[in-house]
Amino acid sequence: WDLNRLYNCNGSHKVAPPRGLVNLGNTCFLNATLQCLVYMPSFCQSIIDLPPSCYESKNGGTQRHGQRITMMLRSFLRVAHGIIQREKKEPPKTKAFAPKNIFKAITSCKIYGHRFRAGRQEDAHELLVHLLDAMHEGELFAAGINPNASGWRDKLPIPRLDE
Repeated sequence: WDLNRLYNCNGSHKVAPPRGLVNLGNTCFLNATLQCLVYMPSFCQSIIDLPPSCYESKNGGTQRHGQRITMMLRSFLRVAHGIIQREKKEPPKTKAFAPKNIFKAITSCKIYGHRFRAGRQEDAHELLVHLLDAMHEGELFAAGINPNASGWRDKLPIPRLDE
């Protein structure tokens, strides 16, 4: 975990802790899940380091839902860690903010067969599992691997542990 790498600075900037989240009405499940992800250093580094162009549609193709979630999560993490303000050379913001874009993405469609509904209590663990599954599927499709096809695990570029 390299804070200088995450915050893209040489120690000359004061690093503010990640910001809190505003509850949008029964969104504790979402806020709890997002706060856990914000405080996972390696996860944040790997998502924040993704170039925004890595999911641009090629040849008129469309992004998978998991790819859109990954890019929304990238934007969310950049805001939560104050990276956007640092790039603009603005002072860090410390007020809590509302994760509206991710909330809309999660409640607008089914994620692995489950629809998270606005205003309804949901389970944080279930959201985390569905988010990670959707992101995983998006990554596989971006790499040209169809996880619905037989033998897809043999196409992974890294060796797997025996299950």
